[in-house]
Amino acid sequence: MAGERFQSFGLATPPALDVIPTDDAVALLKSGKATRNALLAYGNGRSYGDSCQNEAGMVVDMRPLNRIRAFNAETGVIEAEAGVLLSDIIAHAAPYGFFPAVIPGTQFVTLGGAIANDVHGKNHHRRGTFGCHVESFTLLRSDGRTHYCSATDDARLFAATIGGMGLTGLILSASIRLTRVPSLDIVETATPFRDVGEFFELAEAADRANEYVVAWIDQLAGGHRRGRGLLFTGNHAEHGSHAALRAGANLSVPFQPPFNVLNRPFLTAFNAAYRWKKGRSTAPRQVGYQVFFFPLDGVGNWNRLYIALLWLRSEGALALAPVAGAVLMMAEFGDAARAATPDLLCSALFLGGLFAYVRGREVATATLLFLAFMARPDNIVFLAIFAILLVAFRQRAWGELAGFAASLVAYFAISHWAQHPGWWPHLWFFSIEQHYNMDGFDPPFSAVAYLRAFAASLVRAISLNSWVGVSVLALAGWYAASRAGFKLDHRAGILLRHWSLACWRSSPSSRSTTPASIFPI
Repeated sequence: MAGERFQSFGLATPPALDVIPTDDAVALLKSGKATRNALLAYGNGRSYGDSCQNEAGMVVDMRPLNRIRAFNAETGVIEAEAGVLLSDIIAHAAPYGFFPAVIPGTQFVTLGGAIANDVHGKNHHRRGTFGCHVESFTLLRSDGRTHYCSATDDARLFAATIGGMGLTGLILSASIRLTRVPSLDIVETATPFRDVGEFFELAEAADRANEYVVAWIDQLAGGHRRGRGLLFTGNHAEHGSHAALRAGANLSVPFQPPFNVLNRPFLTAFNAAYRWKKGRSTAPRQVGYQVFFFPLDGVGNWNRLYIALLWLRSEGALALAPVAGAVLMMAEFGDAARAATPDLLCSALFLGGLFAYVRGREVATATLLFLAFMARPDNIVFLAIFAILLVAFRQRAWGELAGFAASLVAYFAISHWAQHPGWWPHLWFFSIEQHYNMDGFDPPFSAVAYLRAFAASLVRAISLNSWVGVSVLALAGWYAASRAGFKLDHRAGILLRHWSLACWRSSPSSRSTTPASIFPI
């Protein structure tokens, strides 16, 4: 399991860190020493949300349980271990004229996962869910006992486990009843519809006449085209192939793009092209089962395409985006950054403190921000800005406030001990003028003088530096994220405002002799 990432298919949650092999998990459960929430089965990671994650304990890699134990070619009942993929079941049963009664949109789902999630298919109107065709299964629970469950044996546990998301125990093996089909090929018909109203009219008749029915709707179409789409119907071909095709991807997305590939302009063009291609002919056509059921299985890691911005929805991820930008800013000052060891130490500690803040880890936030201050005491300015924003927006983040309070007390002690000029020269030093040291630096203690100097240096900074371009790019990125439907939570919003103030704090330093990049936001 070394190097594997046990992640949800939606990539919206961090991958599981604690993974236990199947044999070890079985031994732990049979010993009766497994604690509450200790284990959760992990199949092939095709769940979109966090259902296959277990922050409170460990996930169990079920894929080694991948044997097909028995198959009755007369009844179509197949018994297999929980880690067997549906693609393996199709390949095993196809030569005998059998096919899963219910199949989801991917064949790369484990048998145990299909039961635990009670998946559905394109024939829900006729066959119901996957669980309707489960004959029995063996379930290992935390009491150390292995239960044989069916509709007549331990029926309550049987019902609770189907669709139980793995919370009733580990499914070790199961028997399901397949359905007999004339061939694996599908006779598919695509029927365009103008709007949702027409769809419902077509769907009622389609449900009665066809085994499989599914609709595609162009959700980006507006005006009189709103709600348009295609209704696909399908039935197993009377004369077709019984050969299961190789289950694998012909193409693959090698990496996750750094930007949202599936943006509105691209999707608008794609939807128009897809509707034209699929809807140009309403005549029935015979296609392979993989084309009809699993069109996206042919592209490996295709989920990376539409996940490029989905990470922003996870907790604190959008707030960490400015931090990533700050790291790039630091990299711009290569020689200075490499020479300034305290600055880099301060940056590392601040990054840790910000991460702890957006994750709600208050003790870690207070500790790391205080240590960052101790590495560079002059960064009390940033902690003060942060604290002011938290108070102004009534954010109960006592970790940052405690870190600031401790730093403030230490700041006055350090200033007195080191004969430091005080907070006002520090503020002026950071936002108006910067020098190698502050010997003899005594700016006027006047808000009017400060604002005049700030305005003058801001004009010079805009004319000399690239902050205008950076701001335009930032606003464009922010607009794109907003259009994509991503919203800041309260903590992330405060951190973004803090980052913005810090950037504008840096920009006016027109007479700086060192780059204003001490604090990495």
